[in-house]
Amino acid sequence: MPQDPDHVHLYRLLAMLPGPDDQDFWEVVARANGVDLHYIYEKMGHLAHYRRDPAPANNPGYTIATFCTYLIMFFGGEKPEIWRRIAGSLFNVGDNQGGLGARFVADLTDTAWRLTARYRPTNDARLGNWSMAQVRYPSVKD
Repeated sequence: MPQDPDHVHLYRLLAMLPGPDDQDFWEVVARANGVDLHYIYEKMGHLAHYRRDPAPANNPGYTIATFCTYLIMFFGGEKPEIWRRIAGSLFNVGDNQGGLGARFVADLTDTAWRLTARYRPTNDARLGNWSMAQVRYPSVKD
């Protein structure tokens, strides 16, 4: 089990979602994103790659941040049709109770964002470039 608490939490949330056999659920996700079901399955299929380790050594350059980007794309934003479906599928409260689904999605995408920011490769050399920014790019005066 991974030690990063956000990583553990993300996979707990993912385990609550219906599996690929619930094609109706994933069709709602696909339609809400304007993509086909195959695309959703292809990207969601990557969740197994990062189950044990958010930055596996045998896959350099790829981290859980890559997968989390798709989670944010698929579930983030104003997608009430997904919220309603999650409310009905996960909480068995009826599709008209989208608030529970919205809360679930907020937790999922917030957790995915924290993991994206934490594990996305960075270029720290860019930070040093700011030390001379005022000299190189002086303000334009009217």
